[in-house]
Parts: sequence; structure tokens; C-alpha cells
Amino acid sequence: MAPIAVFFMIFLLNIQLIASSNLTKYSREICTAGRDEILFYNNLVYKIKKSGKSTLFKPLGIAGEVKIESTEIWHSAAPWRNQNSSEYFLTSGYSTLKHKTGLYLIEGKTAVILKDKCKFFKTDSHFQPWSCLASVNNRFNEAFTVKLQATRKKIDITINDTKLSYDNPGLLKAGITVKGETSAMIWFSSKNVFISVGLLQKFDRCKMAKQEDYPIYITNQITDYD
Repeated sequence: MAPIAVFFMIFLLNIQLIASSNLTKYSREICTAGRDEILFYNNLVYKIKKSGKSTLFKPLGIAGEVKIESTEIWHSAAPWRNQNSSEYFLTSGYSTLKHKTGLYLIEGKTAVILKDKCKFFKTDSHFQPWSCLASVNNRFNEAFTVKLQATRKKIDITINDTKLSYDNPGLLKAGITVKGETSAMIWFSSKNVFISVGLLQKFDRCKMAKQEDYPIYITNQITDYD
């Protein structure tokens, strides 16, 4: 059996085992992976890198829309101030998925498109064949064509000239995860589809952030990104 298929069988089994548990989302939360951390401070998101006695706080962006299910919490980066809030593209964006097995982060190209630009086989569900085709702009008003074609066994993602193909996607209640050299995370709200492709990192432990977890300047910092 392929390593990616084994990964998702274990991943989905873990999800099923905790189906009766609810997750907690804090406005100030910190999650750990070795010496790396991710910090959610109100509407700001930071990647924290510790090396020796130094600590580097790297802004990931401003927190965008959030979707909370009983066993899943999804969210993606918000648009720039001059971008359309309903459809946008970020060259350096992110998406996260939190559940009892940890918090998963994908940093990379992030697109948000209207659900109206997608076609579903019957009902409005990603558990059946579906596809999307949309053109969205980045902060410089440059257009990016985003195309998705998906079944329960395969998903193809195209962003301009970048083409990615995955077998055996992990189908969760509100979204899809796929692991590879370039991983992907896709989740659905009532009006939008959120797509991020890039590097995947897992954070094992999450807790409410305390004052010692972040420097004072973060409390008033204005974050720009892309």
C-alpha cells in the first residue's frame, strides 16, 4: 500500500475515534511542534522559530474566516485590505485544520473562490464528484486561474501553470486534506471554497496562550503579508 494511502487511513481512523469529542478554540492560542510554534493572537497569526537563545516571530497573516465543526476547526488567511473579500489570491497564505490529533498548517499559495463557481454532481457535497473554475486576483490585481476536479479517489488542482494531482484524498466533514511533496488543504463554507497548497507542518500540543508566550509589541502590531 502506498505511504500516502497509509497516512490517510491512520489520519481518518484517528478522526473517527474522537468523533464524540468537541474542540476548543481560544482567541489567544499557541501550538507546539518541537522548537517551532504557531501563535494565534486575536486576529493575528504568527509562526515562532526558536534557535538557541533567540526567538523569531514570523507573521503568517491576519486570520480570515473560520468554520467550526464538532471535531474540526478550519481557517484560512484573510485578504489584503485592497482585495475583494469574497474572492482573492495570496501568494504567501495559509490554512489550518485543528482536531484532537493536533493542528495542521499549510503555508503557501492560497485561493478563496465563490462556491457558485463550482459544480457538484447532485447535492452541495464534496463526498461526490465536483469541480471548480474561477479567476481570482492577488494584491497587485494580477489574475490567477484556479481549477479543481475531484472524486472520492482523486483530486486535481491547477493554479495557473502549477498542476498538482493526488490519489486517495482524506475526506473530512467540512473539507479535504492531501499529503505530498506539496500538500493541499481544501475546506468549504456556505459561500466559499478555500484552497491552500504548500508545505505541511503538524503541531501536536495546543493550549491557551499566556502573556509570557508573546512579546508586548505583538499586541499592537499591524501585519502585512503576501
